[in-house]
Amino acid sequence: MLGIEETQNASVYLVLPNKENVRWVFPSMSRRALKIGLMLYSPNTKKGKLYKRYLELMPVWFLKKIEQKHLTHLQWKKSPFIEKDQCPAFFMGNGGPHSKVTIQVQDSFGPCSYLKYTYSPVIVPLFQNESEALKELEQKAPALHISHVISQSKRGRASIFQTSSVKSLNGKTIFDLTKLHVDFLVQLFSATRSGSLCLGSVFYMETKEKLKRLPIKDRKWIDALFERCITSLLPENLPVSRIHGDFTPWNTVMEKGILSCFDWEYSRRECPPVFDAIHFLLQPNMLNPQKPLEQIWTTVKQNVQLLSYFEQVGYPAHFIRQYVMLYLMDIFLFYHSRSEEHSSQEQQLMNRWKALLHLLEEREKV
Repeated sequence: MLGIEETQNASVYLVLPNKENVRWVFPSMSRRALKIGLMLYSPNTKKGKLYKRYLELMPVWFLKKIEQKHLTHLQWKKSPFIEKDQCPAFFMGNGGPHSKVTIQVQDSFGPCSYLKYTYSPVIVPLFQNESEALKELEQKAPALHISHVISQSKRGRASIFQTSSVKSLNGKTIFDLTKLHVDFLVQLFSATRSGSLCLGSVFYMETKEKLKRLPIKDRKWIDALFERCITSLLPENLPVSRIHGDFTPWNTVMEKGILSCFDWEYSRRECPPVFDAIHFLLQPNMLNPQKPLEQIWTTVKQNVQLLSYFEQVGYPAHFIRQYVMLYLMDIFLFYHSRSEEHSSQEQQLMNRWKALLHLLEEREKV
């Protein structure tokens, strides 16, 4: 479909974790090609980060020798998306029905563009949503460093979405919420602010609709908690705006004092802007099942940059517990509203979100 073929005597690629469970595929023709390809790989655990560093520093000839079982050969002579002086790196997705393939098209200087493709009809609207978000932000927030839409196309049953790259070889993935992250989110908020959080807001109405799909036990509990949170915040006249929707370390890159952001497919309008900053802090920790929930909550509520962001977007910091509870309900309902079967990782995340929500509800009672 994309003109990429697996064949002998072609370019050497490293497959991770193995050929039976392919998640990443990196070009290994040279150390530089591999290093650029590894920009697609943003591990969250210490073990993963150490492994990535090992791959970056190890001589390619030695890697090929000890990782022979993880090697394959690819060529792309007739690809309509990849030029002769370029090569692809692949992320095959996290599994589950909402997974998709992402291809990093790169040359010797760094990533050139990104291709996403899918055969799933539930993914296609996400491509369209990202396209609309990027085009809106080009007009309303031209100073933001974001990807730009190159093309949307179909090849047979497959939908393909291509955007420009905001990465270079010198870019860094930062797992700490810094002032640059806050400045980016404040710009996004300022450019897209629209209305306030109220009982007739888009956020409120959409949440109530999602609540109807929960099993009765969860619905009764979460609906009551949602109403308590909203009611306590209504007098504050809190502003809403467009959010990124998946603002995480691995969807951002920092270089020369500039933060760039990509993967806007879950972007939404008229939402509490604080969701993005909370998601940035919570998601990497929630993905680590060994991290105690109490410790995660303490890390979030004491984060100086998060409190600074609250102030800049007009959200009183003393309501931080309510903001986090609203976020947890929102992301839990988002995942639950998907009609398809959840992957094991998604189910584990949903259970942890509920557990943290219970913990914060107990704090509310205290």
